[in-house]
Amino acid sequence: YVGDTLYTLPLVNVNNASGDPAEFHVTLQNLVVSVNKTNTTITSDRYAALLNTGAIVTYLPTNLFSDFIKKIGLSESQKYYGMYITDCSSGISFSYDFGGFKIESSLNDYLFEIDESEIPGAKCAVTINSHDEKYLVLGSGFFSSAYAVFDLERLEVSIAQAAHVHDNFTYSNIEDNPSVEIVIDSIPSATKAASYSNTWAFD
Repeated sequence: YVGDTLYTLPLVNVNNASGDPAEFHVTLQNLVVSVNKTNTTITSDRYAALLNTGAIVTYLPTNLFSDFIKKIGLSESQKYYGMYITDCSSGISFSYDFGGFKIESSLNDYLFEIDESEIPGAKCAVTINSHDEKYLVLGSGFFSSAYAVFDLERLEVSIAQAAHVHDNFTYSNIEDNPSVEIVIDSIPSATKAASYSNTWAFD
């Protein structure tokens, strides 16, 4: 990952019931979209965000998704099987603010190319969609830019901006690589994020 620090967030419980969190939801403090280097805030309200490493599609609550689509300039006429079509190379990016640290992410990581035999002249589909839940689901597009260590005992996750794997890491002699730290108890180089205690909660 980039930098010297992993930032730790507590998991939050999205079920309106007592007990420990059952999934990997954390608190997102702010979401900003940058189009042609112009930043626009999609939300400055706290939202729960599910970290789902197995999800191909990233999901936003309906109200956030509507704002997102408008800000990046997509319209209903650009939909294909429920997904929006756009150029395969984009200068659009996102900034996920978790309170004390941010993860920067490019829209290019949320695109997949469509076969022109299916739709003439098609380019790429955006793997970001809406759902009826009140939380976000951050899938593989997000994890192209995020490094995460999950601590199941402490119900925490530590996150940092991901480095480009092929430029910064080698898979040979992994135990001798000085950049690899073994987790014995607490997560090495991790510190609580500034907004650790400022978590999402039910209204």
